[in-house]
Amino acid sequence: MNAIIVAGHVGNVETRNSNKGQPMLLFSVADNHYIDGERTTTWWRCKLWGQRAGRLAPLIRKGTYVCCSGRLCPDDYTDKSGKEHKAWQVWVDQMDIKNEMRMDKPAQHDKSVVPLTDEDAYYENPGAEDDIPF
Repeated sequence: MNAIIVAGHVGNVETRNSNKGQPMLLFSVADNHYIDGERTTTWWRCKLWGQRAGRLAPLIRKGTYVCCSGRLCPDDYTDKSGKEHKAWQVWVDQMDIKNEMRMDKPAQHDKSVVPLTDEDAYYENPGAEDDIPF
């Protein structure tokens, strides 16, 4: 099983089309953590494509707090100077977009979990716990 969850603030955002003309949304997510008392940031490269990439592009901008889940996949590429690179990318399956995330108050968010396929559509059932018989 290959699964990863990344949560943090969005850095760079890029929209473009794939070779087949599908919309792609490429963005980085900052994972801040502390090592020996010093703050360290790991930047995760994330990719979302298809119709959802087109619909989410206006919502994802620098500073937006997101929680992404998906697969960690290798990404081999050649830079402008012709040098080959190997990197890792998160292929996003689901994404939760939060308006604000602060430790000193509860998170304010729009509860939007965005799956890649319509079959995975998210729904809320606030009365579900009332049906439990114990």
